[in-house]
Amino acid sequence: MLEDIYGDARNTTIERNNILSVSAAMQISAGLIRRKR
Repeated sequence: MLEDIYGDARNTTIERNNILSVSAAMQISAGLIRRKR
């Protein structure tokens, strides 16, 4: 029971980190594209 809750919490943390890094990468690439123009 506790292990399931811990596993779910860890999975949501990993997903949240992935979303943050993806949005950060999109912002960086958008900045680079803007700089080229």
